[in-house]
Amino acid sequence: IFMWADAKIRARRRYKQILKKGGKPRLSKIYNEIIKRDKNDLGRKIAPLKPAVNSVLLDTTYLDIEQSFNVIKNIISD
Repeated sequence: IFMWADAKIRARRRYKQILKKGGKPRLSKIYNEIIKRDKNDLGRKIAPLKPAVNSVLLDTTYLDIEQSFNVIKNIISD
């Protein structure tokens, strides 16, 4: 299973996590760090981040953790 979500949504999720822990995050900084990390992960020469040919693709952009878990559980049990 290859999971991904839109970078803006991932940044908002991370922003909320940091706030919850009492931090003082900057959404724009978090977003830029995610974009940079994704670019590095996708473009590296050795083991670039990409789905395997036979993987199931799961976009979790609009799914919460429970919904994502249930989708994965259904994929596995089929």
